[in-house]
Amino acid sequence: MALGVLLGATAEAPASAASGDMTVRSETGWQTAPLELAAGQAFTVDYRSGTWTVGSPGLALVGIDGYDAAADREIYQGCKILADQTYGHLLARVGGSAPFPVSHSGTFTAPASGQLQFRINDDDRCLGDNAGAVNLRVAPAAGETPGGTATPATPASGPALYAADWSPGLNGWAGDSSWKTLRGELLSDGTAWDSTIFAPYDTRTVADYAVEARIQVVKADMFGLVLRHSAGDDGYIGIVDADGKTWISAGNTSYSNDGKLADGYQVDVGTGSHTFRMEADGNVIRFLVDGAQVATATDNRYITGGLGGINSRRSQLEVSGFRVLRLS
Repeated sequence: MALGVLLGATAEAPASAASGDMTVRSETGWQTAPLELAAGQAFTVDYRSGTWTVGSPGLALVGIDGYDAAADREIYQGCKILADQTYGHLLARVGGSAPFPVSHSGTFTAPASGQLQFRINDDDRCLGDNAGAVNLRVAPAAGETPGGTATPATPASGPALYAADWSPGLNGWAGDSSWKTLRGELLSDGTAWDSTIFAPYDTRTVADYAVEARIQVVKADMFGLVLRHSAGDDGYIGIVDADGKTWISAGNTSYSNDGKLADGYQVDVGTGSHTFRMEADGNVIRFLVDGAQVATATDNRYITGGLGGINSRRSQLEVSGFRVLRLS
């Protein structure tokens, strides 16, 4: 892999452009999109076409999700921008923000103000044997204007099917002894390596729904929301780790890359309570934090109801509310 030069390869675009198509090349470092954003502004990325590789000839061409975990392990690991992402993954940043992964097509939230940029997950010094490019369309989210301030809206929901009441105790919630109640709140004491507690509401007759929880994080290793759980590790989980990284996995207790469906962008949940939400809409799964979509995945395995709940892996959580909502 040969040495690349970042500054000389970055393509500039007019800051006033509202949206547009762009090609992101694998042999080039950060490339500027025709979209300027304000911190907190929602924007969309639509993957249109194209493939790329971090090793030509020899390695396969892949899309914006990069290589799968098995193929990635066979590649020298010293050239990644984000070490926890596979090679070939599409990365983004806004202004001077830290890079974050972009998986599939979806809606994202700008972590800082500035110009939107993209690149392949491969360090500048290793770009020389790359080949290929991907084509994207970027735009402000519906109702947004370039450089405006966004208040991301929670996707439309129908009536609440269930709302937790912990004033009399667990009140039907099923979990191990690491879960308890205090003054009308559900608590995880952080002693369990991996523990899920399930709401006493059977959603097997409701295919499309959301689970939503108001959580204050006291101490985090990993935690998340579970939905469409039926047996064993069936179902989906939206995960947040101690560093604020987010992702969606298949399997209600699956924290490994083998179960990972999509990476999300980093969030800050260190102060106060935050609203976490998982949605199952057909074969599309979405994970939201404080009303902003952080990750989305498409998967055909678990497309019917199943139970919803909260998972804790050595995390102390204070849960003040939990609802099951029908998607409208």
